[in-house]
Amino acid sequence: MRIKLPFTDLQPPMELTRNEERGWILEGDKRILSFRVKTFQALVNRLTSMAGSMVSATLLFQMGREIGETAFKYSKDSAMADVLVKVFDSVLIDRGWGRCLKVERGKDTETTYVFTIAECPLCYELKQTEPICHLMGGLVTGWIEAFQGIKARQTLETACAAVGDKFCVFEVSFHWQYAVSLDTLG
Repeated sequence: MRIKLPFTDLQPPMELTRNEERGWILEGDKRILSFRVKTFQALVNRLTSMAGSMVSATLLFQMGREIGETAFKYSKDSAMADVLVKVFDSVLIDRGWGRCLKVERGKDTETTYVFTIAECPLCYELKQTEPICHLMGGLVTGWIEAFQGIKARQTLETACAAVGDKFCVFEVSFHWQYAVSLDTLG
């Protein structure tokens, strides 16, 4: 089954301005926050040291899931193409989260989608012994869940730049009877 996505042409990213009197950074008329990747990584490290690795991984995944779902809802009316990967990639680029190089179906099933992410800010210049990109895993999960209209069964980070892989790779699986076939992925 071929899905026709309701996307139209993406508006060019809005220029950032500042309201120095209020101490704000604005994208159009919306207030945004900005901080360096290393600052963000320090916040994640502090959360992990305070809450432990299991709790922090769960919290970061859930935060990412909400970001992904919200980004999809915000983007679906103003995305750049009728191909989901291009839309997701444009959102990541606009927000400084790296690149979505591809999304493929899993080898054994039509209900597992494999996201390949380059330049993930969560593991940028870090060396770890295990994958650490829980927030990005949540982000890709929330994005594809919003598209599917159902919750994923499982998400696994199968490759991570922090452990020496070239890219971060996430496998998001759905129960087969509920998932929509994504012939438009490319």
